[in-house]
Amino acid sequence: MQRLTATIGMLLLGALIALGFAGQTGARSAELVKCSSITPLLDSLGRPIDLTGTWTASDRQRYYLRQVGSCLWWDSSKAGSNVFFGTVSSSVVVGQWADVRSRTPGTNGKLTLRMTSGNTVLLRTGSTGPVRYLRKNP
Repeated sequence: MQRLTATIGMLLLGALIALGFAGQTGARSAELVKCSSITPLLDSLGRPIDLTGTWTASDRQRYYLRQVGSCLWWDSSKAGSNVFFGTVSSSVVVGQWADVRSRTPGTNGKLTLRMTSGNTVLLRTGSTGPVRYLRKNP
C-alpha cells in the first residue's frame, strides 16, 4: 500500500511537471488536456476502459499508467525520467509528455495514442513522443 501511495504521488508530481513544460511552449495545459476524474469511461461497445497497470514500450522501458475516469498519468521506469498527463476517450489517448531530466528542445510535446487489441496496446498515431507503442503487461 505504501508503494502504491508513493507511485501515485510520483505520477501526480510528474503530471504537474509535464504541464509546466507544456506551458513553456506557449500552449496552455487546459487547452490540451480536458478530462474528468469522476465519469467512468466506456469503449464503443459499452465495456469499461481501464489502462491502469504496468506497460512495456517500444523503447523496452516499463511505464506505470494510472487512469482515473478519463484522466491518464504515466511515469517511466527510469526514476521518473518521462512523465505524461492526458485524457482517454473511447479509442484514443491525447496529452502532454515531458522528459523530466532534460530541458533540451524536443524532450517534451504532445502525444496521441490509439487503443487496439482490446485496449492492451497503445499505438502512437500523431504528434511527437518517446515511444512508438505501449503493450500492457499481463
